[in-house]
Amino acid sequence: MKRMISENLLVDFSNFKDFPIIISPNLGKPQIKSYLKNDIENINKFEIEILIAGLKSHYENYILEFISNNIELKPILGLDHKTRRGVRGESVKGEILEVKEAPIYDLSDERLIINYNLESPRKKPITENIYGNRDKFFIVKVEFPFNNEFKNYLKQRTYLMFDLIQKFTDSNNDDELQRINYHAIVITTQEWKNFTIIHATDLHIAKRNDEILPILLKGFNKSISKSILMIKDFLSGTNKDSIESRFINPNNNLRLFIKLMNILFDKGSVDLIIFTGDLIDFTIRSDIGDKIFSFEMKNTNWNIFYNIILNFPIKLRDDIEPVNIYEGEELLVPFFTTVGNHDYRSYHYDLRWGSLHKVVNVHQLEIMHYKDVIPANPISSLYVNNKTMTAYNQFINPYQDYYIRLGDHLILIMDSGYDSAKEIKDLFMGNPSAVGFSDEQLKYMENVIESKSTSRGVRIALFHAPIINPTPYSAFPFRLKREFKLKGINSLDDFKEDALKKFDGEDGRSDYYIDYKFGTISNNWDKTLKLFQENNFLVLNGHTHKFFEFRTESTDEPTELIRTQHFVLKKEIKVPVAIYMDDYSLKYKDPDFFNFKLPFYLQTPSLGVGRFNNTNLTGAFRIIKIKNNKIESFRIDFLSNYQNLFVI
Repeated sequence: MKRMISENLLVDFSNFKDFPIIISPNLGKPQIKSYLKNDIENINKFEIEILIAGLKSHYENYILEFISNNIELKPILGLDHKTRRGVRGESVKGEILEVKEAPIYDLSDERLIINYNLESPRKKPITENIYGNRDKFFIVKVEFPFNNEFKNYLKQRTYLMFDLIQKFTDSNNDDELQRINYHAIVITTQEWKNFTIIHATDLHIAKRNDEILPILLKGFNKSISKSILMIKDFLSGTNKDSIESRFINPNNNLRLFIKLMNILFDKGSVDLIIFTGDLIDFTIRSDIGDKIFSFEMKNTNWNIFYNIILNFPIKLRDDIEPVNIYEGEELLVPFFTTVGNHDYRSYHYDLRWGSLHKVVNVHQLEIMHYKDVIPANPISSLYVNNKTMTAYNQFINPYQDYYIRLGDHLILIMDSGYDSAKEIKDLFMGNPSAVGFSDEQLKYMENVIESKSTSRGVRIALFHAPIINPTPYSAFPFRLKREFKLKGINSLDDFKEDALKKFDGEDGRSDYYIDYKFGTISNNWDKTLKLFQENNFLVLNGHTHKFFEFRTESTDEPTELIRTQHFVLKKEIKVPVAIYMDDYSLKYKDPDFFNFKLPFYLQTPSLGVGRFNNTNLTGAFRIIKIKNNKIESFRIDFLSNYQNLFVI
């Protein structure tokens, strides 16, 4: 008799030998099937499309034979309040309708958009050997029964989510393998005219986040550091909160966020979530020992992100007792992902370096008592390895760049890349630029906009690093600051649109005064601005851990920047748009303003951590509401506003 391997043990791709594998849809890029509520009763079958990676020696008939009777969907029917995981119903088997080999096109090739609908093979996983020696792709159409259990569930709710299960039969092995693409299929009665998207970014998940506090306390409570801080507090007349109450654990913030989203989703207040990068803090876990060069799922922080999302257990170091680790639960809201610069970083940094400890809200004398199992290296902590995406592509999302259509609305989700070596000054100032978009990526966006957008819907673009970000006022030349001070300008706030109108009597345009290419995308910066200007996009980013909102307008008077790249003076770069800055989501309530003044560029602060000089914005997310196919609002919110809902 064959033995089924437990679902959460299958984290090693080598288990699947040379078998063809379903790589999409998956956890971070589900396939959404929309039906009218009134039609649900009459639906008896539904069809999905899957992308399979196989060997060069695999052909359509072999794929058909291999997967027949081995593809299942398992419905998720709410939350089990004991296990805090989704209640799984009975699986339904799929019938294979069609298997076709899928040619691989360049990202810039319009055939990638025209010839493919829901799924499409990409070159990058092949060139980076993500799927081992699987370099041939197949699009498979599978039909499933739409039974009464599904119908009854959708009469009460708007969404029904499924795990996609692929079973493997190996006559030489007593273990029956299965691969589960969690949350891969979503059936909904949402018509995508009135809906809500949650934007969350900069989660910075890592296994060590759950271990820092107990290790730190173990050393600090027995040290002279505690006495020194107590004396300092006494002499200064302050009474600082305890470390336990101050410490920011990004893993806990994600756990709280999941609880909140499940509550709001259950009430019909949320439809889907988009996470825009820095999902993890670094790739290889800081306690991995002799596995430091292995990018298998089990050795990475991608596994920690995966386990928190699905509420699987996380095993902590043997030498500690957990402190203040919140109860988790499985996220039961459909979500989409893209990556950020931290997701590309191979190895950990030391929290004792410089001011890094401030992002988790502890003092220098406190953090000195924390040590990683493996000492961090300043060079390797910024090292980018082409294997850092391996576990992400295998188990979470196989795509770096993609789009989704929701009714008439187009959503572009892009990869803004790793830390840029061009803008080295930005890195030294604590706000690294990202590589940005290649010519191929830019052409891909142009092709998608041309082929998939309509004039009736909203166009939204989401990626990690911003296009517009102001140079800090503290970095302005002294002479310029002195000039501004005489005129009553003392901070970036004074360059906001309404304030600037009073200062210069003009229209509030601020790129005359501010360099907005600081800690942004590097490549094709001006072309990307122009693309979104011409197509009236709502653009959402993270990366800076700050709250900023900008809008742009076409202009016949472009300003110019002089940029130094690789320590070499480059020619001036034209800013192709007029840039305005203000707190638009806070100041304006009329949806007409948001729709007529597009494009907007919105930075959402970090869900996971604070900034070196400010932790007040920690636990942030943004709520984008679409009403009658138009933008109604895009306000910021915080986990701290919902404390009464959490039972910790």
